[in-house]
Amino acid sequence: MASMQEMETKLAQVERKIDFAMKTIKLMQQSPLVGMPPRVVSLLDLYIESNRAGLEIAAPEVKEGEVVNG
Repeated sequence: MASMQEMETKLAQVERKIDFAMKTIKLMQQSPLVGMPPRVVSLLDLYIESNRAGLEIAAPEVKEGEVVNG
């Protein structure tokens, strides 16, 4: 079994990698103003904005007998 220090080190690595991905991946968000170029936001920006708005990711509806990813 891994020691507490090893687990903390691994967790810190995962946190750094997730933080890197959240800041690096950019999305284009449509401007609310017609004719204006889209706004570029990072995944982190989108995550923060959705949390402030209280939004949650909706689980896709699966119909009876439907095969998902397979």
